[in-house]
Amino acid sequence: MWTSMIVAASLIAVQEPAAPQTELSRRVAALVRQLDDDRLDARQGAEKSLLELGPDALDLLPAADAPASPEVRRRLARVRDQLQTQHARRTLEASRVDLAGEMSLAEALRAIQQQTGNPLVRSEDLDQRVTVHFEQTPFWDAMTQLLDQANARIDPFTGAGQGLRILKGATGHGPRATGTELFYIEPTMVTAVRDLRMPDLAMMRLRLLIMWEPRTAPIVVSQRLGEIVAIDDVGRPVEVSGRQGTLTAAVESDLPAIELEIPLTLPDRSARRLALLRGTLEALMPGRVEQFTFTDLETAENVRQRHAGVTVTLEHTRQNDETREIQVRVAFADAANALESHRGWIYRNPAYLVDGDGNRLACGGQRVVSQETDAVGVAYNFALTRPLADYRFVYETPSLITRHKVAYELQDVELP
Repeated sequence: MWTSMIVAASLIAVQEPAAPQTELSRRVAALVRQLDDDRLDARQGAEKSLLELGPDALDLLPAADAPASPEVRRRLARVRDQLQTQHARRTLEASRVDLAGEMSLAEALRAIQQQTGNPLVRSEDLDQRVTVHFEQTPFWDAMTQLLDQANARIDPFTGAGQGLRILKGATGHGPRATGTELFYIEPTMVTAVRDLRMPDLAMMRLRLLIMWEPRTAPIVVSQRLGEIVAIDDVGRPVEVSGRQGTLTAAVESDLPAIELEIPLTLPDRSARRLALLRGTLEALMPGRVEQFTFTDLETAENVRQRHAGVTVTLEHTRQNDETREIQVRVAFADAANALESHRGWIYRNPAYLVDGDGNRLACGGQRVVSQETDAVGVAYNFALTRPLADYRFVYETPSLITRHKVAYELQDVELP
Protein backbone atom coordinates (compact mmCIF):
# COMPACT_ATOMS: atom_id res chain seq x y z
CA MET A 1 0.00 0.00 0.00
CA TRP A 2 2.73 2.43 0.93
CA THR A 3 6.45 2.03 0.40
CA SER A 4 7.94 0.04 3.26
CA MET A 5 11.18 0.95 4.94
CA ILE A 6 13.14 -0.63 7.76
CA VAL A 7 15.74 1.55 9.41
CA ALA A 8 18.31 -0.51 11.29
CA ALA A 9 20.42 0.71 14.17
CA SER A 10 22.93 2.07 11.69
CA LEU A 11 20.07 4.14 10.19
CA ILE A 12 20.57 2.64 6.74
CA ALA A 13 17.21 2.66 4.95
CA VAL A 14 16.30 -0.12 2.60
CA GLN A 15 13.37 0.63 0.33
CA GLU A 16 11.43 -2.04 -1.49
CA PRO A 17 11.82 -1.62 -5.23
CA ALA A 18 8.65 -0.57 -7.02
CA ALA A 19 7.64 -1.96 -10.38
CA PRO A 20 8.51 0.53 -13.15
CA GLN A 21 5.51 2.62 -14.10
CA THR A 22 6.25 1.99 -17.77
CA GLU A 23 5.74 -1.73 -17.23
CA LEU A 24 2.35 -1.12 -15.63
CA SER A 25 1.47 1.35 -18.40
CA ARG A 26 2.22 -1.22 -21.08
CA ARG A 27 0.20 -3.85 -19.23
CA VAL A 28 -2.82 -1.53 -18.90
CA ALA A 29 -2.63 -0.47 -22.56
CA ALA A 30 -2.51 -4.10 -23.70
CA LEU A 31 -5.51 -5.04 -21.56
CA VAL A 32 -7.51 -2.04 -22.79
CA ARG A 33 -6.90 -3.16 -26.38
CA GLN A 34 -8.02 -6.65 -25.40
CA LEU A 35 -11.34 -5.23 -24.20
CA ASP A 36 -12.24 -4.94 -27.91
CA ASP A 37 -11.21 -8.48 -28.80
CA ASP A 38 -13.53 -10.52 -31.02
CA ARG A 39 -13.70 -13.27 -28.39
CA LEU A 40 -15.99 -12.82 -25.39
CA ASP A 41 -13.72 -14.76 -23.04
CA ALA A 42 -10.78 -12.53 -23.99
CA ARG A 43 -12.81 -9.38 -23.27
CA GLN A 44 -13.98 -10.76 -19.93
CA GLY A 45 -10.44 -11.83 -19.03
CA ALA A 46 -9.06 -8.38 -19.82
CA GLU A 47 -11.67 -6.70 -17.62
CA LYS A 48 -10.90 -9.08 -14.76
CA SER A 49 -7.14 -8.51 -15.15
CA LEU A 50 -7.55 -4.73 -15.07
CA LEU A 51 -9.43 -5.01 -11.79
CA GLU A 52 -6.69 -7.20 -10.37
CA LEU A 53 -4.13 -4.45 -11.05
CA GLY A 54 -5.84 -2.36 -8.37
CA PRO A 55 -6.24 1.42 -8.00
CA ASP A 56 -2.70 2.10 -9.27
CA ALA A 57 -4.10 1.50 -12.75
CA LEU A 58 -6.65 4.32 -12.52
CA ASP A 59 -4.38 7.07 -13.83
CA LEU A 60 -3.36 4.86 -16.75
CA LEU A 61 -6.85 4.18 -18.08
CA PRO A 62 -8.01 6.13 -21.15
CA ALA A 63 -10.08 9.22 -20.46
CA ALA A 64 -13.81 8.60 -20.18
CA ASP A 65 -14.42 10.58 -23.38
CA ALA A 66 -11.55 9.01 -25.36
CA PRO A 67 -12.54 7.46 -28.71
CA ALA A 68 -13.56 3.82 -28.20
CA SER A 69 -16.19 1.30 -29.20
CA PRO A 70 -19.38 1.07 -27.10
CA GLU A 71 -18.19 -2.28 -25.74
CA VAL A 72 -14.88 -0.83 -24.53
CA ARG A 73 -16.62 2.21 -23.04
CA ARG A 74 -18.99 0.03 -21.01
CA ARG A 75 -16.26 -2.22 -19.71
CA LEU A 76 -13.93 0.69 -18.89
CA ALA A 77 -16.74 2.42 -17.00
CA ARG A 78 -17.25 -0.70 -14.88
CA VAL A 79 -13.53 -1.05 -14.27
CA ARG A 80 -13.15 2.61 -13.32
CA ASP A 81 -16.09 2.48 -10.90
CA GLN A 82 -14.81 -0.63 -9.14
CA LEU A 83 -11.24 0.66 -8.92
CA GLN A 84 -12.54 3.91 -7.44
CA THR A 85 -14.35 1.91 -4.77
CA GLN A 86 -11.17 -0.08 -4.08
CA HIS A 87 -9.25 3.19 -3.73
CA ALA A 88 -11.79 4.57 -1.26
CA ARG A 89 -11.54 1.44 0.88
CA ARG A 90 -7.75 1.58 0.81
CA THR A 91 -7.77 5.21 1.93
CA LEU A 92 -9.79 4.28 5.02
CA GLU A 93 -7.25 1.72 6.19
CA ALA A 94 -4.61 2.76 8.70
CA SER A 95 -1.17 3.46 7.26
CA ARG A 96 1.43 0.96 8.46
CA VAL A 97 4.93 1.75 9.70
CA ASP A 98 8.05 -0.44 9.50
CA LEU A 99 10.89 1.18 11.43
CA ALA A 100 13.55 -0.17 13.77
CA GLY A 101 16.66 1.07 15.54
CA GLU A 102 18.03 4.05 17.45
CA MET A 103 17.72 7.47 15.86
CA SER A 104 16.69 11.05 16.54
CA LEU A 105 13.01 11.91 16.76
CA ALA A 106 13.36 14.05 13.63
CA GLU A 107 14.79 11.11 11.68
CA ALA A 108 12.00 8.84 12.84
CA LEU A 109 9.36 11.39 11.84
CA ARG A 110 10.90 11.82 8.39
CA ALA A 111 10.80 8.06 7.83
CA ILE A 112 7.19 7.82 9.00
CA GLN A 113 6.15 10.69 6.75
CA GLN A 114 7.85 9.09 3.75
CA GLN A 115 6.21 5.73 4.35
CA THR A 116 2.67 6.90 5.08
CA GLY A 117 2.31 10.12 3.10
CA ASN A 118 1.18 11.90 6.27
CA PRO A 119 2.72 15.40 6.50
CA LEU A 120 4.41 16.00 9.86
CA VAL A 121 5.45 19.58 10.65
CA ARG A 122 8.71 19.79 12.59
CA SER A 123 9.00 23.40 13.75
CA GLU A 124 11.67 22.69 16.36
CA ASP A 125 14.99 20.87 16.58
CA LEU A 126 13.69 17.45 17.57
CA ASP A 127 17.01 15.83 18.38
CA GLN A 128 15.83 13.56 21.20
CA ARG A 129 17.15 10.00 20.80
CA VAL A 130 14.59 7.24 20.50
CA THR A 131 14.72 3.49 20.02
CA VAL A 132 11.83 1.92 18.16
CA HIS A 133 10.76 -1.37 16.69
CA PHE A 134 7.71 -0.97 14.49
CA GLU A 135 6.61 -3.81 12.26
CA GLN A 136 3.45 -3.07 10.28
CA THR A 137 2.40 -0.87 13.19
CA PRO A 138 -0.66 1.35 12.59
CA PHE A 139 0.27 5.01 12.16
CA TRP A 140 -1.39 6.31 15.33
CA ASP A 141 0.04 3.50 17.47
CA ALA A 142 3.51 4.27 16.14
CA MET A 143 3.12 8.01 16.70
CA THR A 144 1.85 7.73 20.28
CA GLN A 145 4.60 5.28 21.25
CA LEU A 146 7.25 7.43 19.60
CA LEU A 147 6.11 10.74 21.10
CA ASP A 148 5.62 9.28 24.58
CA GLN A 149 9.21 8.02 24.51
CA ALA A 150 10.56 11.34 23.20
CA ASN A 151 8.55 13.50 25.62
CA ALA A 152 6.91 15.28 22.67
CA ARG A 153 3.36 16.00 21.60
CA ILE A 154 1.08 16.77 18.67
CA ASP A 155 -0.52 20.20 18.35
CA PRO A 156 -3.11 19.65 15.59
CA PHE A 157 -4.55 23.17 15.68
CA THR A 158 -1.42 25.19 14.83
CA GLY A 159 -0.06 23.40 11.78
CA ALA A 160 -1.41 26.08 9.42
CA GLY A 161 -2.97 23.36 7.31
CA GLN A 162 0.42 21.79 6.60
CA GLY A 163 -0.06 18.64 8.68
CA LEU A 164 0.44 17.45 12.25
CA ARG A 165 2.72 19.82 14.14
CA ILE A 166 5.15 18.08 16.50
CA LEU A 167 6.42 19.98 19.56
CA LYS A 168 8.81 19.26 22.38
CA GLY A 169 7.40 18.75 25.85
CA ALA A 170 4.68 16.23 26.53
CA THR A 171 1.42 17.17 28.19
CA GLY A 172 -0.86 14.94 30.20
CA HIS A 173 -3.38 12.98 28.22
CA GLY A 174 -6.46 10.91 28.79
CA PRO A 175 -6.92 7.27 27.84
CA ARG A 176 -6.70 6.84 24.09
CA ALA A 177 -9.06 4.74 22.04
CA THR A 178 -7.40 1.86 20.20
CA GLY A 179 -8.28 0.07 16.99
CA THR A 180 -9.78 3.15 15.33
CA GLU A 181 -7.69 2.78 12.16
CA LEU A 182 -7.56 6.13 10.34
CA PHE A 183 -8.69 8.08 13.41
CA TYR A 184 -7.28 9.06 16.80
CA ILE A 185 -9.75 9.66 19.65
CA GLU A 186 -8.84 11.00 23.09
CA PRO A 187 -10.83 12.68 25.89
CA THR A 188 -9.23 16.03 26.70
CA MET A 189 -11.57 17.70 29.19
CA VAL A 190 -14.39 16.83 31.58
CA THR A 191 -16.43 19.65 33.09
CA ALA A 192 -19.25 19.39 35.64
CA VAL A 193 -21.94 22.01 36.28
CA ARG A 194 -24.38 21.98 39.20
CA ASP A 195 -27.06 24.69 39.28
CA LEU A 196 -27.86 25.27 42.96
CA ARG A 197 -31.22 26.85 42.12
CA MET A 198 -32.23 24.12 39.68
CA PRO A 199 -30.58 20.86 40.79
CA ASP A 200 -32.18 18.94 37.92
CA LEU A 201 -29.96 20.86 35.49
CA ALA A 202 -26.77 19.32 36.87
CA MET A 203 -24.75 18.05 33.94
CA MET A 204 -21.31 17.01 32.76
CA ARG A 205 -19.57 17.49 29.42
CA LEU A 206 -16.86 15.26 28.02
CA ARG A 207 -14.75 16.79 25.26
CA LEU A 208 -13.25 14.46 22.66
CA LEU A 209 -10.30 15.34 20.44
CA ILE A 210 -10.67 13.56 17.11
CA MET A 211 -7.76 13.55 14.69
CA TRP A 212 -7.20 11.69 11.43
CA GLU A 213 -4.23 10.84 9.29
CA PRO A 214 -3.61 14.13 7.44
CA ARG A 215 -3.12 12.42 4.06
CA THR A 216 -6.91 12.58 3.85
CA ALA A 217 -9.76 14.34 5.66
CA PRO A 218 -13.43 13.72 6.34
CA ILE A 219 -16.14 16.09 5.18
CA VAL A 220 -18.34 15.71 8.25
CA VAL A 221 -17.95 13.77 11.51
CA SER A 222 -21.01 12.94 13.61
CA GLN A 223 -21.98 10.97 16.71
CA ARG A 224 -25.53 9.85 17.46
CA LEU A 225 -26.09 10.46 21.17
CA GLY A 226 -28.38 7.45 21.40
CA GLU A 227 -25.47 5.17 20.43
CA ILE A 228 -23.27 6.24 23.37
CA VAL A 229 -22.90 3.97 26.39
CA ALA A 230 -21.29 5.29 29.59
CA ILE A 231 -20.74 3.42 32.87
CA ASP A 232 -19.10 4.76 36.03
CA ASP A 233 -16.56 2.90 38.16
CA VAL A 234 -19.27 1.66 40.51
CA GLY A 235 -21.04 -0.06 37.61
CA ARG A 236 -23.90 2.42 37.25
CA PRO A 237 -24.96 3.71 33.82
CA VAL A 238 -24.38 7.40 33.19
CA GLU A 239 -27.18 8.80 31.07
CA VAL A 240 -26.53 10.82 27.94
CA SER A 241 -28.49 14.08 27.67
CA GLY A 242 -30.61 14.52 24.56
CA ARG A 243 -30.38 10.95 23.35
CA GLN A 244 -32.43 11.71 20.24
CA GLY A 245 -29.88 14.21 18.99
CA THR A 246 -26.69 13.99 16.95
CA LEU A 247 -23.41 15.81 17.47
CA THR A 248 -22.04 17.02 14.14
CA ALA A 249 -18.84 18.79 13.18
CA ALA A 250 -18.11 19.90 9.63
CA VAL A 251 -14.46 19.96 8.65
CA GLU A 252 -14.19 23.49 7.32
CA SER A 253 -10.43 24.00 7.45
CA ASP A 254 -7.18 22.23 6.60
CA LEU A 255 -6.51 21.37 10.24
CA PRO A 256 -6.51 17.58 10.80
CA ALA A 257 -8.69 17.62 13.93
CA ILE A 258 -12.06 18.53 15.40
CA GLU A 259 -13.59 18.44 18.87
CA LEU A 260 -16.97 17.07 20.01
CA GLU A 261 -18.55 17.58 23.43
CA ILE A 262 -20.70 14.76 24.77
CA PRO A 263 -23.44 15.90 27.21
CA LEU A 264 -23.88 13.55 30.18
CA THR A 265 -25.93 13.66 33.35
CA LEU A 266 -23.85 14.42 36.42
CA PRO A 267 -23.05 11.09 38.12
CA ASP A 268 -23.24 10.48 41.85
CA ARG A 269 -20.38 11.97 43.87
CA SER A 270 -19.15 8.48 44.73
CA ALA A 271 -18.10 7.95 41.10
CA ARG A 272 -14.45 8.81 40.55
CA ARG A 273 -14.18 7.92 36.88
CA LEU A 274 -16.02 6.65 33.85
CA ALA A 275 -15.06 3.00 33.68
CA LEU A 276 -16.34 2.83 30.11
CA LEU A 277 -17.46 5.17 27.38
CA ARG A 278 -18.38 3.55 24.09
CA GLY A 279 -19.63 5.15 20.89
CA THR A 280 -19.55 5.10 17.11
CA LEU A 281 -18.54 8.01 14.94
CA GLU A 282 -19.80 8.33 11.39
CA ALA A 283 -17.44 10.09 9.00
CA LEU A 284 -18.35 11.13 5.47
CA MET A 285 -15.15 10.53 3.51
CA PRO A 286 -14.28 11.82 0.03
CA GLY A 287 -12.98 9.38 -2.54
CA ARG A 288 -10.25 9.87 -5.11
CA VAL A 289 -10.16 13.34 -6.68
CA GLU A 290 -10.94 13.31 -10.40
CA GLN A 291 -10.28 15.94 -13.04
CA PHE A 292 -13.01 16.89 -15.50
CA THR A 293 -11.68 18.75 -18.54
CA PHE A 294 -13.91 20.62 -21.00
CA THR A 295 -12.83 22.08 -24.35
CA ASP A 296 -14.57 24.02 -27.15
CA LEU A 297 -15.86 26.42 -24.51
CA GLU A 298 -17.35 28.91 -26.98
CA THR A 299 -19.99 26.41 -28.07
CA ALA A 300 -20.12 24.05 -25.06
CA GLU A 301 -23.64 23.56 -23.73
CA ASN A 302 -24.84 20.81 -21.40
CA VAL A 303 -21.66 18.80 -21.92
CA ARG A 304 -21.71 15.95 -19.42
CA GLN A 305 -18.85 13.86 -18.05
CA ARG A 306 -19.11 11.04 -15.51
CA HIS A 307 -16.41 9.42 -13.38
CA ALA A 308 -17.41 6.73 -10.89
CA GLY A 309 -20.23 8.20 -8.76
CA VAL A 310 -20.08 11.84 -9.86
CA THR A 311 -21.32 13.61 -12.98
CA VAL A 312 -20.12 17.11 -13.90
CA THR A 313 -22.09 19.03 -16.51
CA LEU A 314 -20.83 22.21 -18.12
CA GLU A 315 -24.20 23.84 -18.70
CA HIS A 316 -23.10 26.96 -20.57
CA THR A 317 -20.74 29.93 -20.69
CA ARG A 318 -21.68 33.58 -21.06
CA GLN A 319 -20.11 37.02 -21.05
CA ASN A 320 -20.64 39.11 -17.90
CA ASP A 321 -19.29 42.63 -18.41
CA GLU A 322 -15.52 42.17 -18.07
CA THR A 323 -15.59 38.50 -17.07
CA ARG A 324 -16.60 35.19 -18.58
CA GLU A 325 -18.97 33.01 -16.57
CA ILE A 326 -18.84 29.22 -16.73
CA GLN A 327 -21.76 27.43 -15.10
CA VAL A 328 -21.46 23.81 -13.99
CA ARG A 329 -23.66 21.29 -12.20
CA VAL A 330 -22.09 18.61 -9.99
CA ALA A 331 -24.27 15.60 -9.16
CA PHE A 332 -23.49 12.54 -7.05
CA ALA A 333 -25.14 9.15 -7.45
CA ASP A 334 -24.95 8.87 -3.66
CA ALA A 335 -23.99 12.06 -1.84
CA ALA A 336 -24.33 10.29 1.55
CA ASN A 337 -25.92 13.47 3.03
CA ALA A 338 -22.74 15.42 2.28
CA LEU A 339 -24.76 18.06 0.40
CA GLU A 340 -27.71 18.35 2.75
CA SER A 341 -26.34 20.82 5.28
CA HIS A 342 -22.55 20.91 5.08
CA ARG A 343 -21.71 22.02 1.56
CA GLY A 344 -18.67 24.15 2.27
CA TRP A 345 -16.29 21.47 1.00
CA ILE A 346 -17.75 21.35 -2.49
CA TYR A 347 -17.44 25.11 -2.96
CA ARG A 348 -13.72 24.74 -2.27
CA ASN A 349 -13.26 22.31 -5.15
CA PRO A 350 -10.67 23.63 -7.63
CA ALA A 351 -12.09 25.15 -10.82
CA TYR A 352 -9.77 26.90 -13.27
CA LEU A 353 -8.89 27.57 -16.89
CA VAL A 354 -5.71 26.39 -18.62
CA ASP A 355 -4.43 28.15 -21.75
CA GLY A 356 -2.59 26.62 -24.68
CA ASP A 357 0.77 27.22 -23.00
CA GLY A 358 -0.25 25.35 -19.88
CA ASN A 359 -0.72 28.46 -17.75
CA ARG A 360 -3.48 28.25 -15.16
CA LEU A 361 -6.02 31.07 -14.74
CA ALA A 362 -7.68 31.07 -11.33
CA CYS A 363 -11.35 31.74 -10.79
CA GLY A 364 -12.03 35.35 -9.80
CA GLY A 365 -15.30 34.65 -8.04
CA GLN A 366 -18.20 32.23 -7.85
CA ARG A 367 -21.87 32.12 -7.01
CA VAL A 368 -24.25 29.33 -6.09
CA VAL A 369 -26.86 28.71 -8.77
CA SER A 370 -28.75 25.74 -7.31
CA GLN A 371 -28.72 23.38 -4.33
CA GLU A 372 -30.26 19.91 -4.20
CA THR A 373 -29.84 16.92 -1.90
CA ASP A 374 -27.46 15.26 -4.35
CA ALA A 375 -26.27 18.10 -6.58
CA VAL A 376 -25.16 21.72 -6.68
CA GLY A 377 -24.88 24.28 -9.44
CA VAL A 378 -22.07 26.84 -9.36
CA ALA A 379 -21.12 29.67 -11.73
CA TYR A 380 -17.43 30.63 -11.93
CA ASN A 381 -16.16 33.96 -13.26
CA PHE A 382 -12.85 34.45 -15.04
CA ALA A 383 -11.08 37.59 -16.24
CA LEU A 384 -9.73 36.33 -19.54
CA THR A 385 -6.44 37.52 -21.00
CA ARG A 386 -6.88 35.54 -24.22
CA PRO A 387 -9.83 34.49 -26.40
CA LEU A 388 -12.05 31.86 -24.76
CA ALA A 389 -11.20 29.39 -27.53
CA ASP A 390 -7.60 29.31 -26.25
CA TYR A 391 -8.64 27.81 -22.91
CA ARG A 392 -9.89 24.55 -21.50
CA PHE A 393 -11.91 24.42 -18.27
CA VAL A 394 -10.84 22.03 -15.51
CA TYR A 395 -12.95 21.05 -12.51
CA GLU A 396 -11.74 18.76 -9.71
CA THR A 397 -13.91 16.88 -7.23
CA PRO A 398 -13.95 13.63 -5.25
CA SER A 399 -15.53 10.89 -7.32
CA LEU A 400 -17.24 9.16 -4.40
CA ILE A 401 -18.59 10.06 -0.97
CA THR A 402 -18.64 7.14 1.45
CA ARG A 403 -19.89 6.64 5.01
CA HIS A 404 -17.30 5.26 7.40
CA LYS A 405 -18.23 3.94 10.86
CA VAL A 406 -15.60 4.31 13.60
CA ALA A 407 -16.36 2.34 16.76
CA TYR A 408 -14.37 3.49 19.80
CA GLU A 409 -14.09 2.63 23.47
CA LEU A 410 -12.50 4.68 26.25
CA GLN A 411 -11.75 3.35 29.72
CA ASP A 412 -11.00 4.94 33.09
CA VAL A 413 -11.73 8.58 32.26
CA GLU A 414 -11.12 10.65 35.41
CA LEU A 415 -14.10 12.69 36.63
CA PRO A 416 -13.91 16.15 38.21
